[in-house]
Amino acid sequence: MENSRSISIGIHSAAIFAVVIGFVLNGCMNGDNLAPTSTPGNLTSTSTPSNLTPTTPSTPSNTTSQTLQETGTPCPQSGSVNVRFHYSANGSSGSWSGTTSTNCATGAVTIGPQAMEGDMKVNPGTTLKAGYDFTLPGNKLALTELVINPMVVFTLQCVSGAAASPSTLTLAMPTPQSYAVNASNWIPSGDQQSPLVYQDSAVIPNACSGGTVRLDKGGTFSTTITTNNLNCPVFDSTAGGIAYYSPVYDTVGKSENSTPMLYPDVTLTPGSCYNFVSSSDPALPAGLSVNPNTCAISGVPTTPTTGLFYYKVKGQSDCGPVGAVIQISVAPAH
Repeated sequence: MENSRSISIGIHSAAIFAVVIGFVLNGCMNGDNLAPTSTPGNLTSTSTPSNLTPTTPSTPSNTTSQTLQETGTPCPQSGSVNVRFHYSANGSSGSWSGTTSTNCATGAVTIGPQAMEGDMKVNPGTTLKAGYDFTLPGNKLALTELVINPMVVFTLQCVSGAAASPSTLTLAMPTPQSYAVNASNWIPSGDQQSPLVYQDSAVIPNACSGGTVRLDKGGTFSTTITTNNLNCPVFDSTAGGIAYYSPVYDTVGKSENSTPMLYPDVTLTPGSCYNFVSSSDPALPAGLSVNPNTCAISGVPTTPTTGLFYYKVKGQSDCGPVGAVIQISVAPAH
């Protein structure tokens, strides 16, 4: 591999930060003489090693913590989020439902119907309260959990046997609700009596013409939960989060290994990295492939290219989708 390389990144200050860290920690890629210019898109190499003086980077002012829903991941790096709900009226115990894990493809969870309070009977005008808590088993990271559209739908019946009208009661809780998490304890509380775990209440309607209302069918809880790393830098998900040294000049028959640098506090999701291919985005040169766990590009090129081409790699992380572009050319064997 030749030694004229710069860093291929999205044009963003967070990327510049990642690049500088790469210079300081990686010793300029084992002797590669690299000197970034002020414009990320025009990063070039220098022919004078003495001009390269690594300095300690400072965090750009617009590299901020990110807790936006749209960048959240359905599940944290450690696994799914465990959720449960409960309800109470007339001083009942408010026993917890069974615990259910979120769907790691969507972050959605549905529990029930469950009647934890048994054959509950209540009069019109009675206050019914409900809520939830959750835990991240084994978690030790500083995260924020965003609970979206949590609600419990109760089926109403009349003790008299008449048809209830309305036949359902929905408790729609505040949304989105953000919770800071840094351990594996139940959030906001594991105590079923705590007011923190009763996020909403409603009045039992006059569904039975003044008669007693039965809640023996209990309720069905549903919500969507996303996870964000509180320390995540802001970056473009199509060209950020990871960065390669680029361009890369390979030769047929010679081994290649380009391992990307990660932005600060970004952890890749194992098995998520791949070479993005479309009508305008070519597959990597023959003999090269992407490591699904590390996003590293490696292999032994078998066919020369007709020039220097752009290739895209995408993946997932605890900070959301990541991506990078790398330029590669492959010369014929000498």
